[in-house]
Amino acid sequence: MKNESLVKYYNYFTVLLAAFPLLGLNLTSILIIVWALFSLIIAIKTNCRFNRSDFRNIIVLSLLFLSYLVSFLFVEDKKLGMKFIEKSIPFLIFPLFMILNRKNITSKTLTNALNAF
Repeated sequence: MKNESLVKYYNYFTVLLAAFPLLGLNLTSILIIVWALFSLIIAIKTNCRFNRSDFRNIIVLSLLFLSYLVSFLFVEDKKLGMKFIEKSIPFLIFPLFMILNRKNITSKTLTNALNAF
């Protein structure tokens, strides 16, 4: 596949992901996994890189996940701690891949995602 068609499908997946309230929990979970894998493939094929300021943005946007990760060290019930970490993983995945692939996400995609939401 050419990079342009990959980016086109990536934008479709991004808009579909924005419709998560309509999709249900199981389909949304599968869609998040597919979107994350697709994001990784797009980043590799289009040779996307992080800037120096991107790391600060990712840390700020992922603070909830990072706080659960740090608190896991101090929690007595490790099973409950893992449940919180699993539920907060999208707070790490979305900023990471959205910032990494920011050049491939168009303003039309963002408008369509907002309308789908």
